[in-house]
Amino acid sequence: MIEIDKHQSQPLTAQDKQFLETRLLESKKDFKLNLVIFIIIWLISPYLRSLSDNDPLIDQMSYPLALAIMSIFFFGYLGYYYFKGVYQVKLALKTNFKIVLHSIVVKKKNAPMFHRSEFRLELTSKEFRYHYFPLTLMNEFPQGQLLYLEMSGAGKQLLEIRNT
Repeated sequence: MIEIDKHQSQPLTAQDKQFLETRLLESKKDFKLNLVIFIIIWLISPYLRSLSDNDPLIDQMSYPLALAIMSIFFFGYLGYYYFKGVYQVKLALKTNFKIVLHSIVVKKKNAPMFHRSEFRLELTSKEFRYHYFPLTLMNEFPQGQLLYLEMSGAGKQLLEIRNT
């Protein structure tokens, strides 16, 4: 009998480690690209018009002060993106085990905010409450379906998901 939401630890296979290493390389490339784009936007942001006024920030304050104000937003976002993208994959690679569990699909949400090309799959498991998947997989996991999940021991990286 399959116990729902009961975690079992298994060692990471070589295929799982290879998958996580490629995900880490992709995450690092994405982060570097975001870093370059955000630095360019950050450096020209004092010259852009603000939302409330028609005057750019550079007209209201000095350039270093305008950069300092804009850095709160830009570097805060980059820190969050680094944590979600790169750091969690590094944590997953440091652990030598994966968590295997069976969980039931509670709800599917089509195109949630900030994830327009994805859908959110909510599960009964408390540790792995929800995950985002491409819209092409929307019909593959119906509501009420029992799923087999393999997650990394740390970092909450999804290694495998399939119907049981």
